[in-house]
Amino acid sequence: MDPSELPLRDIHLPDPVAWWPPAPGWWLLATVLLVMLGMAVRRWRRRRSVAFQFQQELTRLRSEYARDGDASRLFQRGSVLLRRACLSAFPREQVAGLSGSSWSQFVGSLLEPEARAGEYARMLCEAPYRPLADADTDAYLDLLARVASRLNVKPESG
Repeated sequence: MDPSELPLRDIHLPDPVAWWPPAPGWWLLATVLLVMLGMAVRRWRRRRSVAFQFQQELTRLRSEYARDGDASRLFQRGSVLLRRACLSAFPREQVAGLSGSSWSQFVGSLLEPEARAGEYARMLCEAPYRPLADADTDAYLDLLARVASRLNVKPESG
């Protein structure tokens, strides 16, 4: 029998695999990558936040004070740190010109939910200028930490 006379059909190939929709494993991988990217962006933004940087500086200030015990230096640096943090967290026009009682009121507004906000604000603002005999360094550092927790305003861009 002649092979050309046999009733055979040609080889039938399957359709090529489509690129869309992707397999479930690719969907899972894309989801995991997006979640990781979101977490990285969130962490990066948190590290750039004023409150986080203020906390880092405050920790450095605490360790310096624990090392050398210089209360005068602690109060001076704490005051500078507080002013810098407020200048970063709030519009410059709102904070830069404040001094004396207006600065004390502004700092008090950061501590407002607390019952003794005005007294605490005066302590934060006047501590660098008071005699060291009546200085309470632990309370001062605690107040700076409370202000840090209230600085949740995003820094100005630019």
